[in-house]
Amino acid sequence: MPFYASIRTRDVLLIDRDPWQIEQYVNRNGTMTLAGRSTPDEPGALTSTTLPFSFRLVAAIDRPLIELVYLPSGQTWQV
Repeated sequence: MPFYASIRTRDVLLIDRDPWQIEQYVNRNGTMTLAGRSTPDEPGALTSTTLPFSFRLVAAIDRPLIELVYLPSGQTWQV
């Protein structure tokens, strides 16, 4: 994360498969700080600080899906 902080990245989403989770890190005063986590059991939405999207994991049969929501219109995709 120090690299992303050094180039002033505003936020980073990490998608992990073991265990399944999405973590959002935001740049706070030059340090990437964990801002939130979404898991199949706790599918809280993570809202980007740079894009008009939110992301969350949604439980599914074979593996969790990532749900993207375009915030201005509410349009939703699952991938």
